[in-house]
Amino acid sequence: MRKLFDDVKQDIAAFTEQRDDLTLVMRCTTAETPIVLKLIESVEETSPHTFLDFIVDFIEPSAYVDALVTQVSDQFQQASEARVKEGGAPLPPAPGSLRNHRLPPDERLRELMCYARSAMEDPEAVLVWIMMPLEVHDPLAYAKLLAATLRHKFPRPWCHHMRVIARDVEQRPLELSKDALQRARFRPVDFGPQAVERSLEETANDDGLPLPERMNALMVLAGIDAAHKRTDDAKEKYSLLAKYHHALGDNTQWSLALLGLGDTAARAGNAKEAKDWYLAALSPATKAKAFPVILNASLSLGNLYFESGLWIDAATWYHVAGQLARALLNADTLLDCFEREGLCYQRAGVHKRAYEAWNTGVELAQALQTRDRQKRLLQRLVDLYTELRMHDERKKAEYDLRAVELLEQREAAGAAPKPRAEA
Repeated sequence: MRKLFDDVKQDIAAFTEQRDDLTLVMRCTTAETPIVLKLIESVEETSPHTFLDFIVDFIEPSAYVDALVTQVSDQFQQASEARVKEGGAPLPPAPGSLRNHRLPPDERLRELMCYARSAMEDPEAVLVWIMMPLEVHDPLAYAKLLAATLRHKFPRPWCHHMRVIARDVEQRPLELSKDALQRARFRPVDFGPQAVERSLEETANDDGLPLPERMNALMVLAGIDAAHKRTDDAKEKYSLLAKYHHALGDNTQWSLALLGLGDTAARAGNAKEAKDWYLAALSPATKAKAFPVILNASLSLGNLYFESGLWIDAATWYHVAGQLARALLNADTLLDCFEREGLCYQRAGVHKRAYEAWNTGVELAQALQTRDRQKRLLQRLVDLYTELRMHDERKKAEYDLRAVELLEQREAAGAAPKPRAEA
């Protein structure tokens, strides 16, 4: 995974240092754009150049340029005030033509870039201008604006000592109009599942990398194999990881590998094998005090027994998981455990224990103001009282359920919650 990011980062850094090309066009999805921006930021941290980045959405050209003008003006005003406080000269004022809407948007954008470059004191300094809109609502208009803006002529181009990094969207309007872009290089970005998996495989198989890093990649790959029900591949990887971490005496990682073997067996429908692996994971996890691993193993055992109809065993493991969730301050999981534990006891006919689990869950959900949970658990109590023909108790639970629904409606409307009336 690191190599996947490093390759993109190295290409960005190499582009900012070269002098032949003006523009680096990076094709990426909306989900990938924030990752690319973080990689650009990491390049900036070690670069001598000045970076200006713009992530404002592109709706139409004039509004987009207006947004960039406003951002640059605000940033330069703050920088100018800081310079004056330190005894320096203020930055040159922005040209009035930047807000002249009679000028074409590409002319205004070009002038804005020149203004930003002229404010830099070092004549040899490089300005890296980054346009990575998170959303591009009109890809064709966006491509036309950039192609028109970045036109230049030699021997004295307006864009000297500049580099431009621009986003291309999935429709590839910039790449398809590459003939209109001068001195541009194109770099597709792919952080999708298949690319991530390929990168992890390269890391796991790279003899030149430290063994712990390769094993971390192998652990992620094992999880991907298990999720895709590639059972044999997942078991092979988790088994290797278990042997490796057992030999090192790393009980936490050993228990995680055993837990992975259990999850793989469970997904393959082998409940007995899964149970054996989950129980095996508990011993090293307990020695390491790896409580999140113990919690996951306990929940998994509860789920296995639940699916097998072994209600008391399932309830017992849900109770254990609930105690761990309480210790870890994991309220969502604790509420899950109360609900599942109560359901197990209801199906086992141990109605008193079902009531205790659900009633405790209602009290916790009320204290946390988790209305959805509160309603679900109250509905469980309504169903329990209906089953037992406890009419008065059922009416009380129904009344409480309606009260929570009304309270939820008032909260959604912004009204102050009123005290709940007692039945």
